[in-house]
Amino acid sequence: MTTTLIDTPPAVLAPTLEAHARRYIAARTRSGDALLEAVAALSDARAAAAHGEWGIFLAAVGLDDSRARALIRLHDECRRDAALADRVRSGWLSEAAARELLPAPADVR
Repeated sequence: MTTTLIDTPPAVLAPTLEAHARRYIAARTRSGDALLEAVAALSDARAAAAHGEWGIFLAAVGLDDSRARALIRLHDECRRDAALADRVRSGWLSEAAARELLPAPADVR
């Protein structure tokens, strides 16, 4: 995985999105609480992005839309399912494993 450094002029990435991008990049390669922080930053950025800004944000953090949607879904499911969030937080589930389990019903996870 390559490291993406955010060095863009303010006109390219709004300050709020730049803060979310920096938060995501700092936490994305970790597990546990840091993984939950990364997916929360991604979800917050999506909510804050104005029309046309989401693609710029994704380019700044080095994500494609499909993976970003999967990570935001992981964030949403962890907010709904405390057991899933605890398994991610403890490191028992990696990001990839947690994403694979998302289609399964909560009682199966």
